[in-house]
Formats: sequence, structure tokens, C-alpha cells
Amino acid sequence: VAGVCFWGSLLFMAGAYPSVPLVTTIMLGPLFMVVIRWRLAKQVDPEDMATVQSFSKRLRMFRELVRLEADAGRFYIAATIAFLLASVAALVAWLVWLQGEGHDLAELSNRECVDGWLAPLECVPIFSYQGSTFTHCTRAGDAEIPWCSHSA
Repeated sequence: VAGVCFWGSLLFMAGAYPSVPLVTTIMLGPLFMVVIRWRLAKQVDPEDMATVQSFSKRLRMFRELVRLEADAGRFYIAATIAFLLASVAALVAWLVWLQGEGHDLAELSNRECVDGWLAPLECVPIFSYQGSTFTHCTRAGDAEIPWCSHSA
């Protein structure tokens, strides 16, 4: 439940950080699938098969084990299809967001800063610091890493 709430809260960051929902979905998806599979899978203990003397009971246990393996295969095929569909849905949602008001792909990619660094989206394009005007970011103040302003 906490993981789903965490993922849901990251979706609300899309306004300021458009890539966060997509990246977290891609990163957390396999983890959620492993947890779900682990919780749903029934375990057949091979040690139990060795202790059962009846051939018919052993055969039933073996069939159950084979059935569980087949179920696992179908589960992972279904999970792959679900991830592909979720990826397509995320791409469509991102493209719709991009076409929305105030989102320009050229603006998103034209944020070159200093020495190949790219300014984050929350940085203003032009700002003043100690009487000088800067575009996107600067290393003013003997900063090792370029920095930017969130307000003009």
C-alpha cells in the first residue's frame, strides 16, 4: 500500500518534473510485479514429495508443481503485455501533455547551460545575480557545479 501511495504521489509531480511519472513507473513496475508474484505464488516443497510413499500422491504433487510453473509462465507473459500497454499509455499521455498549453519541445531541449550542463525545467531562462544577468545557469560565486535561479 505504501508503495502504491508513493507512486501516486510521484504522479502529481508531473507539472514541475514531466519525466518523473514515466521514470518511476518504469523503475517500480518490475519491483511491484515481483512482490505480487511472490505473494500470490503457492509453494510446493520438494522435500514433501520425498516423504510421500504413495505413487498417486506423488504424481498429484508433481502435476501441481508443473501447473504452478505453467501459471508462472502465463503470469510473466501477461505482465510483459501489461508493461507494453502501460508504456504506450504513458507515451500517449506525455504527447498529450506536450501538446498542451505552454509546453514547447524546443524550449525543453534548448536549456544548455555551462560546459554542456542542461538547466532543469524549474529554472528561469534569464535571471540577475549580483548585478550580472545570466541565461539558464551560471558558475558565479566560484561554484563547482552550475546553478540556476527559480525566480527572476
